[in-house]
Amino acid sequence: MTPRDVARAARAIFDIVTARGEGERAAASLEALASLTDSHEELRRALHSPFIPATAKQGILDALAGPLDMPDAVRRSLHLIAEHGALNDLPRLAAHVRQLVNRQAGVVDATVTTAVPLSPAQLEALQARLSEATGKRVSVKATVNPDVLGGVVARVGGVVYDGTLARQLARLHEQLVQRS
Repeated sequence: MTPRDVARAARAIFDIVTARGEGERAAASLEALASLTDSHEELRRALHSPFIPATAKQGILDALAGPLDMPDAVRRSLHLIAEHGALNDLPRLAAHVRQLVNRQAGVVDATVTTAVPLSPAQLEALQARLSEATGKRVSVKATVNPDVLGGVVARVGGVVYDGTLARQLARLHEQLVQRS
């Protein structure tokens, strides 16, 4: 699917599930399905292969719908997408639906990058601080990048909060240069 097709499909799914009060459930089930296909090579191949009939793919989706707590509207929408051979865009579809659900709920997505993984308590505290700083509810996705020597880089919407050691050293350097 083209990015425009993904956006249209996501909007259609979003409109149906929000009318039924199932927006969060739909987004969570699509994210779980995307994660599952990323982590299981055989499942990914089966859903992406042009040589496997759409009916077989629909059977797989039906089998996964229950364990993933997938709303029926999402399952039926994925059946249509399978008929068009476009299940390879599940991660983008899931991300787009999540974005629409979060926007409706007044939640802002944030990506936090640290040198080491954060504990659940640290992640919760960081989420609270970002919510306080932005005045909105924040949904945090944590990533690890060893190039970050220390501290945190948080991207909330279009704003970057850089609390890394490298940035702090650069500010200190700027202050020293200004004083001399």
